[in-house]
Amino acid sequence: DMIKKFSRGIRGTPVFACGRIYDPALGETVITRGVADVIVVSRGMFADPDWVLKSEEGRAADLLHCIPDCYECIQTQKTGATCAVWPYEIKKKGIWD
Repeated sequence: DMIKKFSRGIRGTPVFACGRIYDPALGETVITRGVADVIVVSRGMFADPDWVLKSEEGRAADLLHCIPDCYECIQTQKTGATCAVWPYEIKKKGIWD
């Protein structure tokens, strides 16, 4: 509701919603209720690069979800990009290898 009130004052400027949009249904609700014009799914897409594809195909149950504590992310910032929810084989290789 706070975002909705704020966005009324800036007509013509798109409003982006981001942060813990972990489920496609939540993102759709944000858009359909007019809370925001665009949703941003950063950590969710890092955890599961197929987030958009799985969402479009109705496979939300197959999504790998970001763990919001980001302990592993913080610990590995200088050693390459990994994600705590990635399967072992992917973590071992790393996304930037």
